[in-house]
Amino acid sequence: MQKFVFVVMAAAFVSMGFAGSVNSSLSSFLHPFIGNSTATLAYSNATQGIAIVQVNGNYLAVSLHPYALVTNSVASFQAFRTFMFQNKSLNFSLIGNLSSKMGSLYASSRLGFATCLTYTGLTSSYLSQNSSKGCLSVATCSARLANATIGPIMQEGIVNLSKNYNIFNNSYGSFNSMISNVNRQNYYSYAGELAGYAGSFANVPYALLHNPLFSPPGNFSASLYKNCPTFPTAGTLQNFPWYCQMLRYCQNVAFNYTNASTVKSIAQQLQALPTNSSINATASAAASLASSYISTAGKGNLTLFNEFMNGSSDTISAAKALGAKVSDATLSSLLSRLNSTIEGFAQSNYQNLTATERSISALVPKIHAAYANLSAQYDSLLNLSASAQSSLLAAQLSNPGSADVQRLASLAGNISTELNTHVSSAGFSGIRANLTSIQSSAVSLGAPLSLAAFIKSADSWFTTPILAGMEEDIDAKVASAPVYAALLSVIIGSIALLVFYRLTYHRLFKGKKVKPDKHVRNAWNAVFVIAIIAVITYAAATYVVAASANSSLPIQGFLSRLGSSSSAVIAVDSSLSSNAVQQCVSTLKSGLESNGKLVTYVTEKNMACSFGNSTSDCIDQFMGAGIPIVLITNGSSSYRGMYGYVLYANESYSSGASCTLSKLLK
Repeated sequence: MQKFVFVVMAAAFVSMGFAGSVNSSLSSFLHPFIGNSTATLAYSNATQGIAIVQVNGNYLAVSLHPYALVTNSVASFQAFRTFMFQNKSLNFSLIGNLSSKMGSLYASSRLGFATCLTYTGLTSSYLSQNSSKGCLSVATCSARLANATIGPIMQEGIVNLSKNYNIFNNSYGSFNSMISNVNRQNYYSYAGELAGYAGSFANVPYALLHNPLFSPPGNFSASLYKNCPTFPTAGTLQNFPWYCQMLRYCQNVAFNYTNASTVKSIAQQLQALPTNSSINATASAAASLASSYISTAGKGNLTLFNEFMNGSSDTISAAKALGAKVSDATLSSLLSRLNSTIEGFAQSNYQNLTATERSISALVPKIHAAYANLSAQYDSLLNLSASAQSSLLAAQLSNPGSADVQRLASLAGNISTELNTHVSSAGFSGIRANLTSIQSSAVSLGAPLSLAAFIKSADSWFTTPILAGMEEDIDAKVASAPVYAALLSVIIGSIALLVFYRLTYHRLFKGKKVKPDKHVRNAWNAVFVIAIIAVITYAAATYVVAASANSSLPIQGFLSRLGSSSSAVIAVDSSLSSNAVQQCVSTLKSGLESNGKLVTYVTEKNMACSFGNSTSDCIDQFMGAGIPIVLITNGSSSYRGMYGYVLYANESYSSGASCTLSKLLK
């Protein structure tokens, strides 16, 4: 349990707020501790359960449920972290801009660095030692190094180049290694280290401005050369200004100093952010101040009380967390009695420890029972809501644009929002009835009759091998699929027509059972013309219906294929890299594997498997083999296509460990 000092006052909730006046209840609570000193509310957050006040220039953390001085810095760390960052807001896009500018600066410098490293003999082994010995293997470099006048300056320049190149290269590598772990939720935690790498990286272009291996910068005034010796002697050149020592041995590295300046500026913004160390120091100082307000005798009883409360802290914390989401008269009353008991203990000047512990011991089992009962009902509704959302997803995939499905989805969304924000237990029965009705309607809408699905199922044995063998991209194959479905219809119709001909006209006339006069022949000709038109109509209708399959198909076809297949593929669009999507992928993969399927995970880009900078046609291969593919994308959701079995799922259905997609495909 968090080690809070429990003191008198109501278990008031202070909503999210920042600097301002302390309300009357908090002011009354603080008065016995701070006397007539003025307290200013710096920050408060009901969810964190912490308020931060400033007293005589010092911070003090106060628990809100019920009021208590926080004497443990760990308990207040997150509140102080949020508070200290509130005035240091940093847009996540700034991190992306920093990465882009660094990448551009690095790319523009590679050729210049590589050329000068070659000219100075700085191979990898000499770079690691910051040594100029590699120069001896390059004739022009060795000659200059042996020159008594410029040799020392040459050596100094090579060592300086080696050190700065290592800083430049290593800082860039470390930055990119770290940036792969950074996202919108955690970038503050990495800000300090990223700033360090970026700052070191951006300093190198400026550090090399005066390196004697290069020429003076473009804005250098040639008139300054009048200060340089005309014929320097050995050991004297080092005594003159830097521009007198420029040897022009290498071409200047093509640094973009605008980008370098931008990188330095962003790095400075990042460095100005609070660090975990500074936040912890502030929280620790506030905890020490809180401890100083409590008497020695009071601390002894409070220590015993906190140890006693440790045994029931999980139950109480869980009950309070549930109570924040669900209004329930029974649980609310029990928690209120608990807070009153704790406040009474404080009002007794911490003297009634035994009686307080006895009262709380009687309350905790009741709180646990009320919590367990309410939690079971609430979890049941959450599961029913998730099931309804899953059925609605199936209905949406089978009936894109359906007004009925959209109406049901809106109702289900409102109920889900209510359940996940704040709901009253008194309305549980009504919510259950509504969810049951929504699910029932969604199930009926999710299984429409479809000629397109029938044609895909009936014709795939013919169309898939042909399409898989074509040297075309996937889009072309998908577009061609209705043509081959129509071709199969032509073949089937032609065979039927031939059989009809053999069994009727051919048999009758060959056996001379019908007199072949003009009227009879004309009648049979009409029959065959009609039959040929019927075959053409059949093929055309097949094409139209098959073409519609490229827009949408009922989800049941995919679910059936997935259920019968021993393998499955999960493909994620390369532009989607959030933790929430990966959590959904993990849940989905585990669920499919638990059903005995071999699951392959790939990153997709333009309907190809992406592996770093290279791609392969493995998506096409999976489609040609008839392996069901779940493609998580930022586009529309649907099951479509005469070629392959691909379910396109938008990331909105594919985020979080309990994502709707995983429930649909369980």
